[in-house]
Amino acid sequence: MKTWKTREGEVIEIKKMTDTHLLNTIKMIERKVAKGFKVVRSYGYDPDNDFETGEVEFIEGKEALLFYTEYKDLVTEAKRRYLNENMECACGGIKSFESDFCKECI
Repeated sequence: MKTWKTREGEVIEIKKMTDTHLLNTIKMIERKVAKGFKVVRSYGYDPDNDFETGEVEFIEGKEALLFYTEYKDLVTEAKRRYLNENMECACGGIKSFESDFCKECI
């Protein structure tokens, strides 16, 4: 069962999302990926000095899309419903009707 967790914390099946919710979720992920965000690449704790350490890195585009594991399932569902024709891919390319992603992302 493929699911999506809403901002309110509710877990719902992707196939039960309304068309509007499904498309808005895809667009939200694509906006966040295009804008980019910071992630902690490595994390540690120094017990001698009692502090946490972390290496923060800014990521965007295809690399950032990897953090949204549900993205492919959301796009696949949109495709199944014939909702994704000519939609823009997260990398900026155009998804074809036959594919979940643009040619650059395949």
